[in-house]
Amino acid sequence: MRKSWSTEEQIVRVLREHVAGMSVAEQSWGTLFVWLKERGLHGVGQVDPDDHGGLVSAIASQFQRANWQRCHVSPTSVATFLARCPKTLQSELAAQV
Repeated sequence: MRKSWSTEEQIVRVLREHVAGMSVAEQSWGTLFVWLKERGLHGVGQVDPDDHGGLVSAIASQFQRANWQRCHVSPTSVATFLARCPKTLQSELAAQV
């Protein structure tokens, strides 16, 4: 039975659970993308991944019509940035990133 994703928080939780422990190999990403498409993902026009060969290959394989551009800001660099900001501004800045 398919679960519906009604909030952004649920989507993030489901993706974190699915991606946890995944390798960066093309097969792993391809499996994830197929799973997302089976759940209704369609019309992907732009993907901004890190520059991992397996991820880029899986995008090319599963989303032939999508453009891709290398992501220049990783979650790690955002976390590092926020950790160096004053605590009073972290929530506001995190919402804008």
